[in-house]
Amino acid sequence: MTIFRSWTPIDDDPHWEDEAYYDSVKPQADALARAWSQLATKREQDGFARRRAWEDGEYDDRFDCPPERRHYDSDEEFEREAAEHDAAIAAADAARKLADELEQAQIDLIETKLSELGARMMRPYEHWNEDERLVAYMERDR
Repeated sequence: MTIFRSWTPIDDDPHWEDEAYYDSVKPQADALARAWSQLATKREQDGFARRRAWEDGEYDDRFDCPPERRHYDSDEEFEREAAEHDAAIAAADAARKLADELEQAQIDLIETKLSELGARMMRPYEHWNEDERLVAYMERDR
């Protein structure tokens, strides 16, 4: 399930002085917002899935159990297994980090393109028709 978050014009951007500009950028901005929403939803759902798997005991535990010296006949065999274990952990971490960086780069690129169009992603409360100044006032420390 993808929750679609829309875009909105940046208030003081000069692009919006031309009334025909909205119609000309709307299809592109809609597509960018849809792609942003899919990435954000995927990221959120992946986090929920990892948490559920952890709570249900379904996480991948092959990295939790490093080799123990007492299970090996020779030090060389133990050290080889320990090195392979450490390399597998490093490879998994690197792959996860690369995937996270790629997703973030895609999100940043979409936000940059929207900004070039004079638009930005709507904040969650804007979908509820809340005024930004009112929300800032309500969230302010008193």
